[in-house]
Amino acid sequence: MYIELASTISWTLSAFTGVVRDAQVIANELVTLSVKNAFAESSSKHLNQQVVIKRFAAAAKVTAIFGLFAASSEAYLTVKQIQKSDDFFEQIILTSKGLALGLQGYVSGYQLVNFVRGAVLSEIVAAWMISALFYAGIAYLIFSGLYNYFHRNEMQKWLQGSTWGNSPKTQTPEQELMELENIIWKPKIELTKKNVDIYLPSYLFDDEKQHYDLQIVVQKKSKNINLSYAPPHVIQEEMNKPRKVMIDVSQAKRKKTANGVSYIAVPVTHDEGDTVVIAINYDRAWTHNSQSYVGNINKTGTFDLEKTDDVIIDLNGVAGIKLPTTGETNENTR
Repeated sequence: MYIELASTISWTLSAFTGVVRDAQVIANELVTLSVKNAFAESSSKHLNQQVVIKRFAAAAKVTAIFGLFAASSEAYLTVKQIQKSDDFFEQIILTSKGLALGLQGYVSGYQLVNFVRGAVLSEIVAAWMISALFYAGIAYLIFSGLYNYFHRNEMQKWLQGSTWGNSPKTQTPEQELMELENIIWKPKIELTKKNVDIYLPSYLFDDEKQHYDLQIVVQKKSKNINLSYAPPHVIQEEMNKPRKVMIDVSQAKRKKTANGVSYIAVPVTHDEGDTVVIAINYDRAWTHNSQSYVGNINKTGTFDLEKTDDVIIDLNGVAGIKLPTTGETNENTR
């Protein structure tokens, strides 16, 4: 979310400063000089050009900086979309969009390099750069439009392949229902500095017969510590530190948000860079099978867990712990 917002703001600022840059009219005899030399030359012959050159240089730098950041950040988001997509045609569209963004980022980066090496004014914004940005921009808009038109989220794909869809799949009613459950009952995880907050399907909190099993493991980040001159007890202490820490999920508490949404808060001690591995197995609402979800999180924020095969085999045993979800609820905390 924050990357998308930053990318949008960067595109806007780059476009705005680009207009300011292109509005500056520089004398023909100065465009063959570097910014520094052109400014010095204009001090004696073209006094009015000093302000123009200052504005041009400042606007060109800002345009290139924000253009490079915007293209890079959106290219990063596009790569993430490619990794999540399971549709070949969609992946082709996103790859083409990524190439267009790569060309835009290359031009912006090349402009910054020209500033650093003291290139002449005509090379900072050359004709080929304008053409490249124009055609890359057109390609970016086309492929973005195609992606938005053909992209289907999980629910849209399910509807399309369901009994009532345009392309119904060959599947039993139970398979169709299980696929729908996997979509609407997907758990959400919020990792904070002190807790893992788990937002599970509401039916788990309302039925005493329902249960879920949970495992949380913190994988400690490897630290590059020079122990060459450390005393033996310090070396031994460092070697004895666990690389994986199993969290006691029995300390979990049921809580509610200010809007009345129930969730489970599990105290989890972790440091920046650690990976928190979460595995959940719980009963389905409409079918008899249970479903497992797993996720690896290494930064704070809210995430969806991915559906997987059973990750907790021994239900209610050593591998999994049954937690109370009905009964007394803590006061609202959010």
